Amino acid sequence: MVGSTYFEKRASSWEVPDIEKLAGTEEGVYLEFKKPSEFVQRDLAIRELIETISAFLNSDGGVMLIGVQTERHKRDKKTELLKPLEAWSSAQTFEHLGISLTASQIRDVIYGNIAPKPTSVEVKDLDVHVGEVETTVFVVTVAPSPLGAHQSVKTQRYYRRTADGDEPMLDFEIRAVNSRRAGPLLHLACKISDIAGIPFEEEWKSSSVNMERVASEGKSFYRVSLVFATSNIGRGTANVARFDIGIPAPWQVEHYSPDGTNVGAYWESRGGLQYSIGSCMSPAKLRQLGHRK
Repeated sequence: MVGSTYFEKRASSWEVPDIEKLAGTEEGVYLEFKKPSEFVQRDLAIRELIETISAFLNSDGGVMLIGVQTERHKRDKKTELLKPLEAWSSAQTFEHLGISLTASQIRDVIYGNIAPKPTSVEVKDLDVHVGEVETTVFVVTVAPSPLGAHQSVKTQRYYRRTADGDEPMLDFEIRAVNSRRAGPLLHLACKISDIAGIPFEEEWKSSSVNMERVASEGKSFYRVSLVFATSNIGRGTANVARFDIGIPAPWQVEHYSPDGTNVGAYWESRGGLQYSIGSCMSPAKLRQLGHRK
């Protein structure tokens, strides 16, 4: 992982070997280290954390590793290098320093102190063995934000990421980042539900992955409802939206229903339009076929 590809691997996919591979790597445009000792002065550490995350959002993304241990470069004393894991000291861990920090607290700090609230930040905690001590390292991955420039609520400034760290942004730089959100940005969410006969809003909140197994006329299958919700988090409007939704082949979706119809699946929009897989059918036609919601 080099350069801007750091943020392309989301925090949820990081494991301890990924940190080990970065041994000897220095901080830079896409990488930031936070040592446990920095959180002794918690308010200062939180302010710097917010500045760096906002800078990553406003630039090309990046990764912050919290709870790691570093060493000075032999020739450039200002440069921090990530220590190999076997060289970490148990005396420089959160536990030894009496510092309490969780992934949930880090998320709260990020989402509560950056405006607008980011959507492209992930946080994961990893258990790391340092000698006989088990400590925690937090991985925070940040993708470039599509929402425009983000501001630190603590300092009321906008930041950009450079090779030398986080720098306040000039007016033209803020305008350039804001141009990212000129158009619509659609987000599609999907949940699987087996709940029938209740309004869409309630079904969305209460949906689960439990599926009803049905046996009829020698066939055995699961009856489910796929509930989709789309939102526009961009600045512009979208007159037409198209989503291509693939169904895994092992699911073997059948155009068959125990209700006695030949319609095995259909779409229903909030506007009342209904569509069978592969074709468009009016509500009247569906009622003629005897399909029930």
